[in-house]
Amino acid sequence: MSDAGCAVDRAAPGLLLVDSYWYTYLANEIALGGERARLVALAALFPRPDLTLHVELAPEVAVERKGGVYSPYECGLRSPAHFVEFQC
Repeated sequence: MSDAGCAVDRAAPGLLLVDSYWYTYLANEIALGGERARLVALAALFPRPDLTLHVELAPEVAVERKGGVYSPYECGLRSPAHFVEFQC
């Protein structure tokens, strides 16, 4: 079981708010050319949430908020100059 799956299992009963969860990683891996069927099968190993919220934020606003600090993963494994392009 993944670290995230273990954390969900150990969480106290009640409302559990998880930022990104596995959706972010699934979408990024597919965008980076990963094999969709294999990734979807792996994602199915995680517990399905009862509710999912999608917050829309323009990449340009994210640039302002992040202050120029990006992970390679957020930039499509390219330079920080590709952040906005990859986020679109």
